[in-house]
Amino acid sequence: MERRAAAEARLLEAAREIVSRKGWVGMTLAEVGEAAGYSRGLAAHHFGSKPALLRALAAYINQNFMHELERSPPADEGMASLLSFVDVYLGRADGGWTNTRALLVLMAEATTDDSETGESLGRYNQSVIDFLALHFRAAIAAGEMRKGVDPATAAVIVLGRCVA
Repeated sequence: MERRAAAEARLLEAAREIVSRKGWVGMTLAEVGEAAGYSRGLAAHHFGSKPALLRALAAYINQNFMHELERSPPADEGMASLLSFVDVYLGRADGGWTNTRALLVLMAEATTDDSETGESLGRYNQSVIDFLALHFRAAIAAGEMRKGVDPATAAVIVLGRCVA
């Protein structure tokens, strides 16, 4: 089981690097397998299809971001948590910004690709928006932010500003 997990991690790292350089549309499963140091067929064996790899890659990118968020100093709900999120998102511990570049390429291609890409990234974005909106509501309830702020709209603005 450990070998399988290690192989999947290497495949996801390779996919993330390829996507950050040349995009999702031009990437092949065979290319991912080779870039990870395995056979051309291993990515297809592990993930089954390119859309399934995309789902796993989006989750992997999110996991990397959440790991960085967890490593930051603990923050209470509300404004402190929002500021911590923005610090981590804009701080980008990955010197090559591979996570960010890969995510931005995936999002850009999702607007032109009518496959499952848009749906997968839409779910990813919605989960981030829900997280931010929760903390905006907490900040409003704690009096750290004025009551007229719409948490969902503010979350979309923060997310859009962080990736811009």
